[in-house]
Amino acid sequence: MVKWTAKTLGEVCTLATGGTPSRARPEYFGGDIPWLVSGDINRGEILECEGRITDAGMRSCNAKLLPKNSVMIALNGQGKTRATVAMLRIEATCNQSLVCISPRDHSVLLPEFLYANLHGRYEELRRLTSDDDKDRRGLNMGIIREIKVPVPPLPEQRRIVAILDEAFQGIATAKANTEKNLQNARELFALQREASFTEGRQSWPAMPLGDVTEVQSGGTPLVSTKKFWGGDIAWYSSGELNGIETSEPERFITEAGLSGSNAKLFPKGSLLVGMYDTAALKMSILDREAAFNQAIAGVKPNPRLETEFLFHAINVQKSAILNLRRGVRQKNLSLGKIKEIVVPVPSAQVQRNIIERLRSAQEMSDRLQTVYQRKLSALEELRKSLLHQAFTGALTAKSTDKQLEAVA
Repeated sequence: MVKWTAKTLGEVCTLATGGTPSRARPEYFGGDIPWLVSGDINRGEILECEGRITDAGMRSCNAKLLPKNSVMIALNGQGKTRATVAMLRIEATCNQSLVCISPRDHSVLLPEFLYANLHGRYEELRRLTSDDDKDRRGLNMGIIREIKVPVPPLPEQRRIVAILDEAFQGIATAKANTEKNLQNARELFALQREASFTEGRQSWPAMPLGDVTEVQSGGTPLVSTKKFWGGDIAWYSSGELNGIETSEPERFITEAGLSGSNAKLFPKGSLLVGMYDTAALKMSILDREAAFNQAIAGVKPNPRLETEFLFHAINVQKSAILNLRRGVRQKNLSLGKIKEIVVPVPSAQVQRNIIERLRSAQEMSDRLQTVYQRKLSALEELRKSLLHQAFTGALTAKSTDKQLEAVA
């Protein structure tokens, strides 16, 4: 095996960044020249972009035309953007948050080989600005110029690129199919719930929630009064309503806090319904006696209505109910609107049948989602493994096919 040499990017590539025309000059924008920003890097292969500048805009700043078939890397950006790379397949310009890396001689270093190498070193490149990856300082041209990359003989580069291209196409296809199956699994429960409440809807009696149950909002003890907090009474805020079962509350109040505020103590099995903003109509069923704040409507259990049935009966009409929200800065449901929600009241046996059916559907949906999530994780791990194999001399077409077949 021919020994691979290692070169810094500065030795074998031309590096260029860009600039941003003055936003105060509208004539600099909306032209025919593609202009990339850090968000475009997440495409993997850049064939188009939304940004456009004019020739005057390009001349007014550090932006310049970049050659196609170059590798772009993000210096900084929101979330996980820093150190993300992409192949530039068009002639374009960019702003100062990106660097274009162009091999000087394609008979020495293929852009596609360079892209694969840098793509596989994402975590390593992010850590070039810190030891623990928590530092949000961006990369810079000096750091990138010193990054070392392997430069094997050209036939070996072509072989590796060809194997990776075929493997990644297979991974992309498997991932797309798995994501579709995952979405179907998520929708399975919703479809079953809709069907359960459609079958007998015409024959079931229906009543406003406020007529068939006791509905009240809660309250918040004064935060500055220490004797109100740190007691034994569980106290929920609307942000903690994350599913059919309540989780461990973040805060507890005292008897003094309960009596010194509008907070209400509701029994185990009560339904909590969020009323305000993004928490509107988020719901949970209390697994303990607890109090709650003013952004929640508490619905006490009623012998005529199973709380779990009520949870689904409200959820199945969620879109229509959310349309009743009012407000300028934030859309809220009032306590009155909560009380006006019309809910079906079939026989106890019908309610129990629906509850059991939906529990089974939820279990099936959860099981399938777990299977598909694991498969997506396995595909991502395979992608990382193949990139590692590619640059340690262990990549072969035969072994790659076997690995992909085992996962897909």
